[in-house]
Amino acid sequence: MELEPQRIALSKTQAVEINHLLAKAYSATDFQEKLRKAFEKAGNDERGQMNVRHQACFPVQAPIVKRFGFEPTRAGVWRCQLALETEDLQAIPEVRKGTVLLRWLSDPSRQKLGPAPAGYDRYGPRELRANEETGEGRLWVVTGGAAHGGIVVRQGKEMATKELIRRLGPGAVVEQADLEGGRLHYRKVEGDGPDYGWVSVSAAGKPLMRCLDEE
Repeated sequence: MELEPQRIALSKTQAVEINHLLAKAYSATDFQEKLRKAFEKAGNDERGQMNVRHQACFPVQAPIVKRFGFEPTRAGVWRCQLALETEDLQAIPEVRKGTVLLRWLSDPSRQKLGPAPAGYDRYGPRELRANEETGEGRLWVVTGGAAHGGIVVRQGKEMATKELIRRLGPGAVVEQADLEGGRLHYRKVEGDGPDYGWVSVSAAGKPLMRCLDEE
C-alpha cells in the first residue's frame, strides 16, 4: 500500500518566499497574456476557467514548490497550497497579502472587478524599480535570526554604530538602498522591525538575508 507523503510545514519566511516567487512569475507579461487568452476561450464556463488556470499555472508552480520540498506534480502543488493556507500562516499579514495577490494574478475575471491588491506594484519590470548598476531597489528577505527574534539592525554601516532596540524579523521584506562590504542599508517593505537601518546579509558564513531579485 502506498504511503501518504509526509506533510510539510512551512515557516513564515518560506511562505513569504514562495508567494514572492509565484507573484513574480504570474506578473510576467507573457504569462498574463497567455492566461487572458485561455480565459477568453473558456468563456463563462467556470469549470473551463478553472481548468485553463491550472494548465497555465502548473508549469510555473512545479519548479518553485520543488525548491521547498514538495514533489513537482499537481499533487505536490496542491499540498504546497494547503501548507500555505494554514490558519497560522494566513494570520500573518505578509502571508495573507501574498495569498490575496496570487488569487488576483491568476484570475483574469477578478482583475476585471477592481484594481490590483496591495503589493502588486512590487512586481513591475525590475528595470523600472531597481538600478542594475548599484542594486538600489532590489528586494531582500530575512532568512536568519529566527532563534533570536530576527537580525540585528544598526544605525550605520559600521558594526560599532548603535544597535536599534527592535530586530528585523524573519520573513521581513526590504528594499535595498545601498550594499557595502556585506552590509545592507534597507527600507522596509513589509514585516516586523525598524523601517530603516543597516543589517548584515551573512554572519559566520551563514546567510541572514537572501536577495529575491537574483532568482
